[in-house]
Amino acid sequence: MASGRLSNVRQYLRKILGPREGDDLSDGLLLERYLHRSDEEAFAALVSRYGSLVLGVCERVLIDSNDAEDAFQATFLVLVRKAGSLDRSGTLSHWLYTVAYRTAVKARISAARRRAHERQGVEMPPSPVNGDAAWKEIRPVLDEELNRLPEKYRAPLVLCYLEGKTHLQAARDLGWPSGSVSRRMNRARDLLRKRLLKRGIVLTPVVLAALFAQGQASAAVPAALAMSTVKAAMLFKSGALSGTLGVASSRALYLADEMLRTVLASKLRLALTMLPSLCVCGLIFATVDVVPPGIYTIPETSFSRALDPRHVTRPSQATYRTLHWGLETGIDAIAEPVLSMGFAPDGHFIAVGNRYPDHAIKLYDLLTGEERFRLIGHMGSVHAIAYSPNGKLIATGSQDRTIRLWDAESGRVVTTLRGHDVGVLALAFSPDGHWLASGSLDKTVRLWSVATGQERAVLTGHRLPVTSVAFAPNGKYIASASQDGTAKIWYASTGRERTTLRGHTDVVTSIAFSPDSMSVATGSWDKNVKLWTVATGRERATFQGHTQKVRCIAYTADGSMVISGGQDKTIRMWALVPGLSNVVLQGHRDAVSCIACQQGSMRFATGGTDRTIKVWSLGMYAVAMR
Repeated sequence: MASGRLSNVRQYLRKILGPREGDDLSDGLLLERYLHRSDEEAFAALVSRYGSLVLGVCERVLIDSNDAEDAFQATFLVLVRKAGSLDRSGTLSHWLYTVAYRTAVKARISAARRRAHERQGVEMPPSPVNGDAAWKEIRPVLDEELNRLPEKYRAPLVLCYLEGKTHLQAARDLGWPSGSVSRRMNRARDLLRKRLLKRGIVLTPVVLAALFAQGQASAAVPAALAMSTVKAAMLFKSGALSGTLGVASSRALYLADEMLRTVLASKLRLALTMLPSLCVCGLIFATVDVVPPGIYTIPETSFSRALDPRHVTRPSQATYRTLHWGLETGIDAIAEPVLSMGFAPDGHFIAVGNRYPDHAIKLYDLLTGEERFRLIGHMGSVHAIAYSPNGKLIATGSQDRTIRLWDAESGRVVTTLRGHDVGVLALAFSPDGHWLASGSLDKTVRLWSVATGQERAVLTGHRLPVTSVAFAPNGKYIASASQDGTAKIWYASTGRERTTLRGHTDVVTSIAFSPDSMSVATGSWDKNVKLWTVATGRERATFQGHTQKVRCIAYTADGSMVISGGQDKTIRMWALVPGLSNVVLQGHRDAVSCIACQQGSMRFATGGTDRTIKVWSLGMYAVAMR
């Protein structure tokens, strides 16, 4: 079946390359031909050689076969533009795997948003990819954990498991002694099994190899897809975007553009040549300790005692289950307490603000554990960080009274916003990215145009500094929290106050909208978390359990739980729908100061005054029914 699907591709390659010529040329020689001669035949050989590898990872990460094909095309479009920056002495397999995985993750986020929007009309079932149900559930986790392995362990797994090469062939491609491949393969399998075990998946080496082989078996590249990808790549290289759009899908072009904006040439060279580390003048790399994933739960019966039933309203008293959340990674090389964080929409980077002597914002790459670069320019502590919805801008607010907008790819300042009389404590982008809301010690909320940098409105009414701001996902409202013990909801279009939320007995430190924009959650120094109805301004529920001040708050992406972090060193997750129970996550050694959620994902990061950051995600196979 697979050979039949590729027969046309082979005939095409034989026609333009000659018998077996593509098999005899190294990746480097094929790239040279493509770069210096615009050789379509050479690029077609690369698509033929690595098409199954790329389509395999795209199909494992994505649900819909059309989305997988878009990510497949985008990966090779990125190769077209980045070919000149690659070291052509090695194999392309590992580089292509890394780009394909990141592209597929971006496609998954985009597809989730699209389907959420389409549910407002007629919901259409996705087109499933090949494979049985068990494989469909496990395969995204396999690639996620494989992608997190150090490169020296990930590379031989990609070559041997995903390309079917022998240890000797992998050693030749990587330039390693043959014994090194065997040792690292054994170590890589052991690391991968342990990581999967922490997520509730038990796999032997034989089953692990069989699962990857099964995924590759279903990844035979359709002839039409291979040919259209080669043609689109040639047009994309020449800059003929209109012609490219006629061959590649608009989503493939969008994904390629997004990847080209986020992937640094130095990281691509690192992935291709398999160097364990890269020293770039001007970059200071942080020491990152990867904390083994773990399960941090508290039984439902214990929470029943911790919560005061007189103040808690639950949607249902049905049987609850416990969600097990795993700790993905930890960054412990931070010199000062973490004041603020931003989670990039693609999930690859965390921006961190604190009280460094140079008041810099540090960007960490969560896939490699490296510090990407620093944003330097503020003259005071950075108390607020927000990524724009498309991930292209980072907004930072400082004690120096300014807000800076930075290009997320280059780290350059795009514009500086001035208007607050004293320090800026909070920032939030509108869902469309056109507007930025800020809260300050001067007691005001201000609305700014991102495009022009002009101040659009000043929202006044709080009696004390504004500690937190949030934009409703529907774009209609802005919410603010204040040291005066109240929270307010404003109309985003006019800046007029809609309602004031009263009920906390101390400083309100944080506020967040639910994904449906119908509710807000607040956290306070009075140790309570409260839920409010936006339409009426009435309190829906109070959750008690923190033993000290609540410092930060957020909703999970699906709106099923509210997350809060406190002075008591814990992160608590409060269930809002039937079937879930409350959860406590432990690991910080001091107060949890901020929470940042990845857009459209069940991953979030917490920062603490213990100078650490921890990234958490839901363990798909660690769900225990009660």
